[in-house]
Amino acid sequence: MEMYVSKLKLNPTPGLEPFRRAFDPDPGQALDAHHRLIWTVFCDHEERERDFLFRQTGRTEFMSLSHREPVASPFFPNPDVRKVTLDFRAGDLVTFELRANATKQITYEDKKYRVDVVMNSLHDIPGVTVNPDMPESLRAKKRMSSAQIEGRKWLDRKGVQHGFEVQSLAIEDYRQNRLPKGNRGGSPQFSILDMIGDLRVTYPDAFTSVVVNGVGRAKAFGCGLFLVHKIRRRA
Repeated sequence: MEMYVSKLKLNPTPGLEPFRRAFDPDPGQALDAHHRLIWTVFCDHEERERDFLFRQTGRTEFMSLSHREPVASPFFPNPDVRKVTLDFRAGDLVTFELRANATKQITYEDKKYRVDVVMNSLHDIPGVTVNPDMPESLRAKKRMSSAQIEGRKWLDRKGVQHGFEVQSLAIEDYRQNRLPKGNRGGSPQFSILDMIGDLRVTYPDAFTSVVVNGVGRAKAFGCGLFLVHKIRRRA
C-alpha cells in the first residue's frame, strides 16, 4: 500500500491567530490549534473527512501519514513529502513511537462508559484520587507507575486486534488535556500516553491497516500514529 509521509514545519507567522494559539501554554488550547493548522494542508473542500494521521514531533514540527499528498498553506509553505510503500511481513520486528489516547469501555449500573485506562486504575489505589493531603510528587509517581502497567495492557489488547505482539515498551509520559469549549458546551478532556518500544508483526494485513488508520482515540488531536523507525526482517 502506498502512502505519503510528510514532515511539516510551521512557518513563523506570529500575526496570525492560529499560529499564536499553537504555542499557548495551555496544552489543550495548543492541541486544538494544531488540529486546525494541520487541516490547512489537507482540506481541499468543505465536505472533506479526515483521511490522515499526524503527530507533533517538535516545537514547530509535525509528521503526517496520509492517503493524499498535502498541499502548501500559509502555515506550512514547504511540506517535505515522500511516497512510501507499506510492506510488512509476518515476523518483522518494528521499532516504534506512539502517542495514544488509551481508553476502554466499562459497565457501571447497567450503563456503558468510556474511561481512561490509567485514571480508571487509580480509583483502586487508596488515597490517589481522594486524599487532598497527598503531595503532588507522590501522586505523579503513582500515575506514572500505573501508566506503565495499564499502557502495556492496553497495547497488548490492541495487538491482539491488530496483528502485532509487543516485545518491549516504555511509557515516556502521561498527561491530561482539556480542550477549549466547543459549540456543544463543556470542555472535553482526554489523556495522552507517549510510548516507545518494539513489536513483532503477526498478521501483516491487520498491522498495515492499523498503521494507516491509527490506534486508539483522539486522532484528530495528534494521537494514534505509529512512527515506525526501524524494521528488522527475518532472513
